Amino acid sequence: MTDEPAVPVTILVDTEAFAGVAASLAAAADVEVDAELPAIGVISARVPPGRVAALAGLDGVRSVELEREFRLPPPEAETQ
Repeated sequence: MTDEPAVPVTILVDTEAFAGVAASLAAAADVEVDAELPAIGVISARVPPGRVAALAGLDGVRSVELEREFRLPPPEAETQ
């Protein structure tokens, strides 16, 4: 197991395979599932960086994307 902090990912899953993929992720010791949205086939989770590519290889997984973060400048900033 790695000491690297987990990274947030969004996993797009075939709706027909959703239950199986969700169960596999829930059983994995190094995956922390944050949200399951079966109606749209999306699972939000946190995984070690080295596991991101492996998740994409699971049956029923269509894609795995690292969640992006953005920040707006404070209201008093010149760009506002």
